[in-house]
Amino acid sequence: YVYLLGLLCGYPMGAKLTADLYKEKRIPKSEAMYLLTFSNNPSPAFLSSYVLLQCLCMPQYTLASFGILYASNYITCLFFRRRYRTAPSQIDHKRKEISPLPPAGKLLDISIMNAFETITRLGGFIILFSVLSAALNQYLALGNATPFFLGIFEISTGLPAIAASPLSAQARYILSMGCTSLGGLCVLAQTNTVIRSFGLPLLPYVEGKLLNASLALLFSLLFIKCV
Repeated sequence: YVYLLGLLCGYPMGAKLTADLYKEKRIPKSEAMYLLTFSNNPSPAFLSSYVLLQCLCMPQYTLASFGILYASNYITCLFFRRRYRTAPSQIDHKRKEISPLPPAGKLLDISIMNAFETITRLGGFIILFSVLSAALNQYLALGNATPFFLGIFEISTGLPAIAASPLSAQARYILSMGCTSLGGLCVLAQTNTVIRSFGLPLLPYVEGKLLNASLALLFSLLFIKCV
């Protein structure tokens, strides 16, 4: 459930659902930490329409790009499974009483306010990191490395900078795939804001994303050399 919705809805839905399940005591902390290593992903729509079509103008690489990113994510999932696996004896199998749902009208109000608060926070982070990216581009002379640092800051503004850079088409593709898989500091801040109030550490997410992005870079390089 967490993986599929995190995959379809994009950043940072996987972390949000993980935090919600942990808050409701449906999963133990070790499983929540495990989910954080691989449940946050770019959505297929973002990858196909924004990254490949709008920024890179490489729609012919759509299926290959899906395979690269999601294969990297699956390997990351397997890599961290042993570390965060929970023994059966550690899981509370007692049936928990389910509290009655509030009236439909109140439930709708709660859902709207919860969504509004979350969207406002995430939008604030996007604006903040977009401004930081613009300042970085304006005041720091980093040469050909500038698009890479912009992609690390915030992907929705960094990816167009990578696409407009003087790098070769192959290098732009590889770099874009790595930054998209990593998510950048903006997604890191978004993830932190949805999990910190529940006592979940950020380190599993950072470890998972670093491995995921490294694999995506490697697989993208291999793919480019084969086409």
